[in-house]
Amino acid sequence: MDVHIITLIASICFGLSHGDNLNGNVAVTKVGEYMVCKPVAGVFGTSGGKNSTQKGIMPVLQGPMGPPGPPGRTGLQGPTGEPDYNKVSDIVTNHLQPLKARMYQVQKMIDKLKAGGTPTTGGTTSAPTDDDVKNGAECVKRFDSPVSVGRICYNILGGEGLLWSHDTAEADCEKRGGKLADLDSRRIYDKIYEYIDEQYNTVVQAWTGMRYEDDKLLLSDGGHASYGKWSSGYPRKSSISYYKSYTKIYIYIDTSSYVRKLYNSRASLKKPYAICSFDLDTNTTTTTVATPSS
Repeated sequence: MDVHIITLIASICFGLSHGDNLNGNVAVTKVGEYMVCKPVAGVFGTSGGKNSTQKGIMPVLQGPMGPPGPPGRTGLQGPTGEPDYNKVSDIVTNHLQPLKARMYQVQKMIDKLKAGGTPTTGGTTSAPTDDDVKNGAECVKRFDSPVSVGRICYNILGGEGLLWSHDTAEADCEKRGGKLADLDSRRIYDKIYEYIDEQYNTVVQAWTGMRYEDDKLLLSDGGHASYGKWSSGYPRKSSISYYKSYTKIYIYIDTSSYVRKLYNSRASLKKPYAICSFDLDTNTTTTTVATPSS
């Protein structure tokens, strides 16, 4: 190849000045200039804009960015997504629960005014006392709890489409500052039943904090439960090896037929509701938003 052609190509491609020395077909660099055979890293300089460690190589500034290329082809359609029922239910619960709780307590106060302290017509519980109203208002304010018995507040959490194991329901109650509830009196049964009767149009199956061990119904702290209404054929006796793992308790409430019965089962069984309780005298925090998992 003619040496002048080589020089021209070198001048165009690498900015060699006229009169650069050539040794055969290879350009010989002067100080501050480049050889044709230099590597790309040497030709375009370093990313930091500093001199290369290779002798005779100087940095080269990057030119302006070129125009973007045309968009690529649309990829294949991905698989159909599935709704996160836990997240949806949690959002709905945390928005509706406070409203429902407040409406329910307002109705209780209206009932008290109408009844003048006498039993309410058609209800299962008597008209609320002044302490009931005060405790109920505090339960709503601190825990968004629509039901109160004494100084204990109760929430019915969950919904159709949401399925919780016992451990998941328990963890969700604890994240909110409470625990799975003990249903150890007729009054608690009546108050929770009355609320579900007024607010729900479906069967409610909800985890509780009670457990069944050594053929005994126990409270969450290990004490003996003084009250409990079992479904026919229950409890499954833990003394029988097949039912040894049936230690967790859920309640089945069907207001259409006035059914409110206890069942013992495995912790892995999935149920759509949980009953959480909060103690006004020991809980010092308010409820927090929690994301239940399956």
